[in-house]
Amino acid sequence: MINFKYKRLFSLVVISGAFLLLLQACKKDKVVNNNNTGLDNRIGNIITDNFNLSLFNAALNYTGLYPQLNSTQTLTVLAPDDPSFNNAGYSSAVSVRAANKAVLTQVIRYHVLAGKYDFNTLPFLFNQEVKTIDGLSMYVTRWVKGKDTVLTVNGTQIVSKNLPGSNGLIQVINAVLTPSTYPLLTQAIASNDSLTFFSQALVRANLNSTLQAIGPYTVFAPTNGAFKAMGYASLDSINHTSPATLNALLKYQMLSGRKFVYDYVLSTDSTNISKQAMLDGNNLTVNVQQDPYTLKYTGITLQGIGNTSPVTLINQNILTGNGVLHVINRVLKPNF
Repeated sequence: MINFKYKRLFSLVVISGAFLLLLQACKKDKVVNNNNTGLDNRIGNIITDNFNLSLFNAALNYTGLYPQLNSTQTLTVLAPDDPSFNNAGYSSAVSVRAANKAVLTQVIRYHVLAGKYDFNTLPFLFNQEVKTIDGLSMYVTRWVKGKDTVLTVNGTQIVSKNLPGSNGLIQVINAVLTPSTYPLLTQAIASNDSLTFFSQALVRANLNSTLQAIGPYTVFAPTNGAFKAMGYASLDSINHTSPATLNALLKYQMLSGRKFVYDYVLSTDSTNISKQAMLDGNNLTVNVQQDPYTLKYTGITLQGIGNTSPVTLINQNILTGNGVLHVINRVLKPNF
């Protein structure tokens, strides 16, 4: 028979054990409640935990945007993966923090949209306009290529779709997007030192007003070197060419509508060759480039009616308020 002393000790042990179990249950309830609020599943935290988004995470912290991605605001974030930042010139978090903060802030904010955007619910159309948190335009394409439904934003592929967070969605993309700096194509052209011949030719050909209209237009702008290779030795030679001659030539460098490079990948059949109607009424041949080993699409080359070799893009997908600018290494020739 248990004496009173041990009986009392036994009771204290039982009571203490019960209290510990109750405390443990409370702790478990607390964890469950925290998970229900989604504090650990906010967009910012998901990005932090994703090793392939480390440079985007560094940019979010550097620009001060990170807290907004962990707020209660419903957002859709277009998150460039690390190779995208590498291609944009950011090799590490150190190089991200060395960037111009004001410029990088504009770039990173361009990747955030207010609201939840499941782009898979959009119609099968090219370049459908959506707005960022700052009211800037970006263009989403939903199209079928082979057996796959492909989504692009400003001609950039979404490689991982609809990663869910408690306050929105993450869409992982394979390039860093750049917001439109210029409202007009003519402004973007005039600001580029390698396009002074083309800019002057537009003025001489009375085409400036065309590229200042609402549009949109797509322009393949030859560099100064491309004009020199065609026989235009100086700006003076541009000014001594008849406006009608330049007008016909330059209209073969532009088309009606907004076209990013990947739009041609999506709209071209298995031959990887398509025709593009230009503003002068003639067609341009577009050749989609594909890596023979990986079968990945690597870009496009162009072939004018009078070109004897392919024309390549030096810079591409420069977004403006009324269209898209691509810089090319040769003048597209409308005839032999």
